[in-house]
Amino acid sequence: MYRTFRGALVALLALLITVSAPLHADAAQGARVPPPDPSKGDFTRGEALGLLARAKHQLRAGTNRVDARGSVARSARTDVTMTLRDLFRARSALSGSDRHDADVVLSRARVLVNGADDPVTVSTPRTQCSTNFCVHYRPPTPGDTEATTPAQVQTTLDTLEQVRSYEIGAMGYRQPVPDTPDVATDDNPDARFDVFLGDIAHEGMYGYCAPDGDQPETHGHVAAYCVLDNDYARRQYGAAPISSLRATAAHEFFHAIQFAYDVNDDMWFMEGTAVWMEDEVYDAINDNYQYLAYSALRYPRSPVDYSRKYSPYGSFLFFKYAAERLGSTVVRQFWENADGTRDRYSLQAIRAVLAARSTSWPAFFATFGSWNTLPHRTYSEGASYPQPVFTSSRTLGKRARSTGWRSVNLMHLTNSSIRVVPSPALSPRKKLLVEVDAPDPARGSTALIQRRYLNGAVTHSLLPLDARGKARLSMPFNRRQLASVVIVVSNTSTAMRNCGAIRDKDGAPVYSCYGRGYYDVRQTFSVRATVR
Repeated sequence: MYRTFRGALVALLALLITVSAPLHADAAQGARVPPPDPSKGDFTRGEALGLLARAKHQLRAGTNRVDARGSVARSARTDVTMTLRDLFRARSALSGSDRHDADVVLSRARVLVNGADDPVTVSTPRTQCSTNFCVHYRPPTPGDTEATTPAQVQTTLDTLEQVRSYEIGAMGYRQPVPDTPDVATDDNPDARFDVFLGDIAHEGMYGYCAPDGDQPETHGHVAAYCVLDNDYARRQYGAAPISSLRATAAHEFFHAIQFAYDVNDDMWFMEGTAVWMEDEVYDAINDNYQYLAYSALRYPRSPVDYSRKYSPYGSFLFFKYAAERLGSTVVRQFWENADGTRDRYSLQAIRAVLAARSTSWPAFFATFGSWNTLPHRTYSEGASYPQPVFTSSRTLGKRARSTGWRSVNLMHLTNSSIRVVPSPALSPRKKLLVEVDAPDPARGSTALIQRRYLNGAVTHSLLPLDARGKARLSMPFNRRQLASVVIVVSNTSTAMRNCGAIRDKDGAPVYSCYGRGYYDVRQTFSVRATVR
């Protein structure tokens, strides 16, 4: 598993991975990355209304009811936290009844009465606290079908304390912003973190966190509360209840931690690191595997920071790669550099950390693309990962001596790979000529050669591009030594434009900083491999 074998794996990869010195593209890209636009957090009234409508739909009981014939796992809504985060940020664009509705949606105790057929029979909510948490729930009474058992309350408290101990105590993340009330209330008795339990399977969810609208926001730092299911029944979630609880608690509590750094940061950054955190806290559960189908492993030509549907969850693979290359503390450093007081968004924070570590960003991202073509040999848990996607895969020999020119347009933070295999009949003295024609390297263009040897060794080395983005390399293509060669080209650009201006119809972000990649259009990468 991840923590058991990571040390040996990283030591092995360190011997096999070779990258050149930092490319001059680092400086050029950094110079083209603008500071965050002050309008980044501003929402139009239309966008705010769209977010309100989305939140109401997602939280409406009965819209995705489950029973013994199906499970939440097959259709869970996973973006509720981000919807509520954006609604919290967009409230200032609403007024009157719309603002009131937004406040109700964001309220803490909504879950305790939601879905009750007869409010008269609903039991009075109770609170049980541990050292760092207060759990609010409805105890069992006749007629209250969504009540919570005392045993589940204790299990939830124990799990939350375990999660907090690991994420804050062992990993060193800051604690959530305290929600100390001016006047103690039933749903916020003191500064301890509040969690509400309810039968949210009726809403098609595992859990969510929301910024606390009753608390002030300072430099993006804001208090939060979380909502979890009250039993995680196998018939509803399709897995062992304790596993569903643990993975959800690790994920959602980390959102509360994120809100203590910057509630305004990018969706892919928030969801990707939260999914990554699940595996850090509970290595054996592996619920995150379901999102690999939406990751760069399967969609290498989709930007890593794309923030629609399940893509932000699949981006956890980038943070797993970063942690396995540089150690898990690097992800915490990303968040420390993304703190709201620093006025940086995700990509700026990530690049600042790598620069401080003297790590070339183009080389780092290009090697990420290379790892994704051979997951079972690169990632610590890669044996369970799905097969990678190649743009082209050819066997070269006497009959087919060349791949021909293969051209693709690559948006920012994407890769494309071509695999070539020597024919069994090919003379071992033959060579392979690799040619690359890419955009200006100052735009983030990179090329990398991965060699896979029959003895199991794998090397990754950058192919230097000239000022025009061209490169030629003649290399041995000995079928008695090589299993295959993979040419990986990447658009590693992090330069963004129109920050704060690009959202979908509901106000949700699409890419980092609510912007567009500066070098996304007409970024044509052409590759040809020929046997000589």
